Amino acid sequence: MSIEIRRVDPADERAIRAFYDVYVTCGREATGFVAWPYEELASVIREPTGDFAYTGFLAYDGDEVVGEGWYAAFLRTNLDQARATPRVLPCCRRHGTGSALLWRLEEHARADGRTIMVTSTFWPVDYGPEGTGAPNVEFARKHGYPLVLVDAGRRLTLPVATGLLDELGAKADPAT
Repeated sequence: MSIEIRRVDPADERAIRAFYDVYVTCGREATGFVAWPYEELASVIREPTGDFAYTGFLAYDGDEVVGEGWYAAFLRTNLDQARATPRVLPCCRRHGTGSALLWRLEEHARADGRTIMVTSTFWPVDYGPEGTGAPNVEFARKHGYPLVLVDAGRRLTLPVATGLLDELGAKADPAT
C-alpha cells in the first residue's frame, strides 16, 4: 500500500463527492452517527462559515480513495484549536492510512497556528465507559490523544409505550 494524502480542492466536485462517500460509509459504523446532507457538507468545504474554516483531505492508494480527513478551524473563539477526524474505509484499515491522515491533519493544524487538536469518537456500550478495546479509541490513545470527556447517547422510539419510562427508571442507577 502506497498512501498519498491530498487536500480536497473546493472546486473539485468529484473529490468532494469521494470525501462524502467515505464520510458516510465510515459514519454508518459509528453509534449515534447522523450524516450531514451532501449539499451542506459540500458548501462548507467550498467556503468557510462565520465560525469555522473546513478543509477536507483524501487518502489515495494509487487511484483509489481509501480514507478522508476532516479539519475544522475555529474562526471566532478558541483560535488555538482545531477539530479533526481521520476516517478510513473498513476494507483498508490496519495499513497505516489512518496514521498518515492524522499526521497530515496535525501538520495542517501546525501550519494553521493551532496548538490544540480536538476530536470525537464513538463506541458501542459493549466497550464500557472508557471504550477499552474499541478500535477507534485505541487508535486515538496510540497517537497520544487521551479520552477527556465521555458523553452517553441513548435513543428511545416515540411514542413511548405505557409504563416503559417507569420500568427504565426503576432499573437506572440512582446516582446517574
